[in-house]
Amino acid sequence: MSSTRKVQQTPSLVPNDENSPQTASNPLTPKLRKGAKAKYIIEEHPILDGTGKVVRTRHTGDTWHCFFYVKAEQKWVRKSLHTKILDEAKEAGRKLMYATLARLDAGEKLFAKSYGEVVAEFLEQKQEDADAGMITQGRVTTIRCSLNWAVEFVGGEKKPINALAGLEWKRYYVWRRTRKPEVKDVTLVNERSQISSLFKFADERRYISPRNVPVFDKVLSKHKQVERRDAFTDKEYSHICSILRYFDKHGETEKEQCERRFIRDFFMLSCNNGLRFGEMRRLTWQQVAVLSEMADGHPLCEIKLKAADTKNRKARAYSERT
Repeated sequence: MSSTRKVQQTPSLVPNDENSPQTASNPLTPKLRKGAKAKYIIEEHPILDGTGKVVRTRHTGDTWHCFFYVKAEQKWVRKSLHTKILDEAKEAGRKLMYATLARLDAGEKLFAKSYGEVVAEFLEQKQEDADAGMITQGRVTTIRCSLNWAVEFVGGEKKPINALAGLEWKRYYVWRRTRKPEVKDVTLVNERSQISSLFKFADERRYISPRNVPVFDKVLSKHKQVERRDAFTDKEYSHICSILRYFDKHGETEKEQCERRFIRDFFMLSCNNGLRFGEMRRLTWQQVAVLSEMADGHPLCEIKLKAADTKNRKARAYSERT
């Protein structure tokens, strides 16, 4: 007597024997979609002690499919076995399940995470680095802005992280210039670095395969001279300095004059030494030392920046004539 039979209600499986009677309470049977008919699965056979099954449905005709549940990811796997012969389908289903178990044991993910999920995990790690003082909070903000462009490029946060082939990223520079023509080359190079870091993070967690690693156009290379952001010309610098000499003297109140003097000193110190805005804000008097008196009465001072206060986490010192 054949073990094949028609299923009248919600299909089910028995977890013990491939030819044993089937019951309606088996948890391996996926829930029917709302409004779906009870005879969606018209025939089924359990495999591997009922942990999976081969089925034929109303939509697949005589072709067999394999169904099994992945508890680690809380999702069902459904895949065509490309055969209409039951014995071949059972063997192919068993091989598929064994191969899937091997991938899970190797730490691979069966279901791709979305860009939004991976970016959130990546930024969470970077925030932990910032909280530990390994990078600055401003660095985290910069990374977030760079990755926002990347997510828009791939088609949104819900796009699977492994949906785009690595070679597709060769279009990134052209796409960015169509969205923002005035973007600088140095900005694109920095964004490329952040995107590469994101995919390295995803690769370490087995979210992607080697084919998904971005390959960028070589038109912008780290080994080539990329133009730097605009700086003051000698004429512009001289003009600003001439204005700042009288800037603090034209405040209407003593408080305003003090604020203007602070702005003047802040600008001159940053401009002459190349200090970043965040480094200036964290600067304290303990980091300033007077080295010697100059002939004209102006002392030569040294500013020492701590590694924890710099962008690249390297301590450095500057000399400034006040």
